[in-house]
Amino acid sequence: MVNMRPFNSLELKNLKFLINHNVKFTQVEITPTGLEKSILDSTAPMRAFFLENGIHNYGEQQQGQEHKAVHKAIILTDTCKKRNESVFLQT
Repeated sequence: MVNMRPFNSLELKNLKFLINHNVKFTQVEITPTGLEKSILDSTAPMRAFFLENGIHNYGEQQQGQEHKAVHKAIILTDTCKKRNESVFLQT
């Protein structure tokens, strides 16, 4: 997995839980710029996870807003679990 910084204690606890319970997951650290723009580039490990788990295939997606795909997502923080939508867009 690609990490930009060491995990804090809560992240380590969550990571161990997911691994111990055989939960498939991918992770992303959102930078201040990504948070401000609400746009994130998917990394190679993320793209592979999406493809291997039947979530999204960037290779089959055409470019442009008219071909965007919307998928359900769950964001875990230290205080809550938020249901959200993720938009997959090929630019």
